[in-house]
Amino acid sequence: MCTKDCRYNVIKRVCRKMDIRLDPDENSDWDIWWSDISVMPEKISKLRANQRINAIPGVGSLARKNNLAKNLGRMYKDFQDEYDFFPRTWQLPTDANDLKNQFNNKCNKTFIIKPTWMCQGRGIYLVRRFEDIEMPK
Repeated sequence: MCTKDCRYNVIKRVCRKMDIRLDPDENSDWDIWWSDISVMPEKISKLRANQRINAIPGVGSLARKNNLAKNLGRMYKDFQDEYDFFPRTWQLPTDANDLKNQFNNKCNKTFIIKPTWMCQGRGIYLVRRFEDIEMPK
């Protein structure tokens, strides 16, 4: 396995336990390339028949919560009946005025705030008042 772009020790430890030979040289004879960074489509097009890579080009448009929300919102505009399965989502600060309109005295709603720049549940918090939202710059 080529580990040139692998920075997580857990991947390397698991491979060693499974007796998978690790090699940081991308020009060596490898079957698997483990990449923790984005992979350009050109790299995938050059893979030999026996070679595999763990990354998918463009996956950030689905895997990152801000991009997923944006893409689902676009689809909802055109296909409301088919794309009514996800909660209403706002991207801040762009959608701040629309989100602010959701807060009123008639209904005590709770909103989940998920910062774009964090992952794995870090930075998530709940608010019931618009003023409690930490607005991104």
